[in-house]
Order: sequence, then C-alpha cells, then structure tokens
Amino acid sequence: DTDLNAEIDVLLAYAEYAKAEERLQAALREAPNNIQARLRLAELRYITEDSAGFVELVEQIQLHHRGELTDEQWQKLTRMGKVVAPDAAPFAGPRAVQRDVS
Repeated sequence: DTDLNAEIDVLLAYAEYAKAEERLQAALREAPNNIQARLRLAELRYITEDSAGFVELVEQIQLHHRGELTDEQWQKLTRMGKVVAPDAAPFAGPRAVQRDVS
C-alpha cells in the first residue's frame, strides 16, 4: 500500500490522472477489497470532478466497506461528496418538504 500511495502521489502531482486511474483500477483487480485503493480512487474522482463516478464509488464503499473505514475517513468522503456531488443522495442531507397550499 505504501508503494501504491507513493506512486499515486507522484501521478497526481504531475496531473497524470488517467495513469493514476489505470494504476488504481489494476490494484483493485488484483485485490478487490483494497479499501486504501478505493479511497485513493475516490480522491482522484473528486480531483477530476467526476461526480457520477465519485457517487458510484462512495455508494459501493458504503455498501461493502463502511465498517472498515474510520469515522475520519468517512467524514472526508462526505465532505468531498458535498463539493463534487452536492445533490446526490448520500451528501444532500435533509430537504424541506414543500406543501401545495392551493
């Protein structure tokens, strides 16, 4: 994981987003339960403003890996989601109900 994180850091520093995505996807093919790779992929999708991809990934993480995350990691995902996909269900928060008064 340390090598992967260092590699991703370098790729992100040089805005090599496609290469970073490829590398993270390869890591997930090798180890589908690699939560650190999933978190880095979420970070990449946040940076590239891929709101649909970010939401899909966070929903997968919530469904299959929520128990593996610290509260701090989950809060970071939530904060990123409120920026990149504020209207998506996991991040939108409660909404006021409008009543028809006619």
